[in-house]
Amino acid sequence: MFFDRTFNGQPWLTVLQNSIRKDYASMEEAYNATRAMLDLLQDNYTRFLSPSEYMEFQVDTLEKEFAGVGVRMQNATIEIVLEGPAKKGGVKPGDIVLSVDGQSTENLTTEVIVQLLRGPPETNVCMDILSVANGVIQELCLVRQSVENPSVSASVEEFGGDKYGILKVDRFSTTTADLIERALKTFYENIRFIVLDLRGNAGGLLDSAKNVSSLFLPKSTIIYSEIDPFTSKIVRSDADGIEISIPILILVNKQSASASEIVSAALRENKRAKIVGERTFGKGVAQSVEEVTNGSAVKITTSKWLTPLGNDVNNEGIDVDIPSTCSESDSVLVCLKDYLESLNE
Repeated sequence: MFFDRTFNGQPWLTVLQNSIRKDYASMEEAYNATRAMLDLLQDNYTRFLSPSEYMEFQVDTLEKEFAGVGVRMQNATIEIVLEGPAKKGGVKPGDIVLSVDGQSTENLTTEVIVQLLRGPPETNVCMDILSVANGVIQELCLVRQSVENPSVSASVEEFGGDKYGILKVDRFSTTTADLIERALKTFYENIRFIVLDLRGNAGGLLDSAKNVSSLFLPKSTIIYSEIDPFTSKIVRSDADGIEISIPILILVNKQSASASEIVSAALRENKRAKIVGERTFGKGVAQSVEEVTNGSAVKITTSKWLTPLGNDVNNEGIDVDIPSTCSESDSVLVCLKDYLESLNE
């Protein structure tokens, strides 16, 4: 269900006036009051973004550059190591950051730890890190640098004498379609399949999903339809796709959501791709983001979307054509192994 002007039956003006009348001891207290107001809407996707959360959102979707050490965190655990100072310093996924510049990370949120790690370019930051490999704690001092975090990585891999063009898409940002188009131009005719790896991709920008889908579909093909409280519209590809006849496999898992599901459904229902993996997350609603004071923002659900055939995936997900229960850490070809071998039988 998407947000509407009835505010989920809440007396919103009264709630707002009562909140404004209060004196808040700190910005964090004011932020928590705003979160409490939005919680009344009972929508999991409508939320308040603090300045640092909003900056993280912009880094992800607008691919703004930032100065840091090149890691993505979940609480104090390092989830992803990008090209940057941390990778050069030997940091690995799974390592745990125990302190930053002498401040313990115990009981700190992911947001606060990220703030501590980022700063002006060419400044120093020191961390105590617990190695996941050997359990050793070491102090690591790094120089913050501008870190690139592209949403797409491309490679060509071989299996059974055939070559496969792999496109790992982490999220759908402003540059994703351009990066995919650039990568596709490096794939030659001896590629057996193009594989879009959308495992763990929680979505991103709807325009990006449209642009990525348009790369593979003829002009004016229906990609999705969008419905808000007042209007509905059909979203079509607005350009001829790249002239490439290589078949496409889309690899998904239960964390593949939103824009990932738009692309998956658009390509399958237009008979351009098969979906491999496990049923997707099921997020068929879209949000708008409005910047407010102090560099913070509100992300609010404003519409829902349907697949080209009119299917509503919200809370349902998209089923796959070819089941595969591989983990997200497995390589693409490990996930596709059984299917590819069956083609040669």
